[in-house]
Amino acid sequence: MKVSCPVCSAKSGKYHVKVEKFDIYKCKDCGLEYTHPMPTDKELKDFYSHYEDVRADSRIVALNAQNNLNILYRYGLKENSNILDFGCGKGDFVQIVGKNCYGVELGFSTHERIFTNLEELPLKSFEFITLWGVLEHINNIKDSMIKLSKYLHKDGCFVMTTVDAEGSIPYYYKPPEHLTYWTKKSLSILAQDLDCEVLEVSPYKMQQFSSIYLERLLSRTPEGYAQNIMQCANNLPEILTVPTNELITVFRKK
Repeated sequence: MKVSCPVCSAKSGKYHVKVEKFDIYKCKDCGLEYTHPMPTDKELKDFYSHYEDVRADSRIVALNAQNNLNILYRYGLKENSNILDFGCGKGDFVQIVGKNCYGVELGFSTHERIFTNLEELPLKSFEFITLWGVLEHINNIKDSMIKLSKYLHKDGCFVMTTVDAEGSIPYYYKPPEHLTYWTKKSLSILAQDLDCEVLEVSPYKMQQFSSIYLERLLSRTPEGYAQNIMQCANNLPEILTVPTNELITVFRKK
C-alpha cells in the first residue's frame, strides 16, 4: 500500500517495517520515516496517561535543561526574551528559565506558567519556541507546526531536538511514542513550510548517569560480558556528556 509522507507528501518507498499494529514507512524523497496509521489524539492521550520515562532523573533533567538554555543564548537570547516551551512535560525547563518562559503541555498543567493549549497563553508572540524531544511525538506535524509558528516573533527561532534517522547511533521504532524519524532534508522542507531558514542541524549531546549510559550501550550484549563491563562504571564520573541519536535543530523565521 502506498501512503504519503506527512512532510513532503511524496508516496512511500519500498522500505516498510511492521511494529505491532503500526507500519513504519520511509519517504523515498525526503527520507523521513513515519508511522502509519498515525494514532489519534485520544489514543495518544490514553498512551501518555500511563507513560513515565525512567531515565528522566530530576538532576539529569535539570542539567540538560540548563545546557539547552545555553543553546538559546548562542542564538541571541536576552534577559527580556520570551520563550514558549511546547510539550514541556512537568515544566523543568520552564522553571529553570524563569518568569519569561511559558509552557504548553496538552492535557495537564503543573505550574502557573504552564497551559493546556496555545489559546490559553497570556502572550501571543515569543522570540523562541522550543520543542525538546517533542517533534517525533506529534501526530499531525504540518498543521501543528504551522499553528505553532503563528506564535513565533518575526526573526524568532524554533529550537528543537528530534530523532536522527541518518546518524551513526541506532534508534528503535517506538510507536505510538515516536511517530517520525528525521533527516536533514525532511527538516529543511519543514522549515520552508514554516517560512523559516535553517540555522543549524547537528548532533545533540546530553548529560546522563554513566551507569545508565553503559546499560543502554550494553542492552544487547550477553549478560556475562555486560556484567564485567558494568564494573567499569565505578571508575567513571557519575555523570557524563554523551552522544545521542538526536539532532539539535534551529530554524529562524524570515
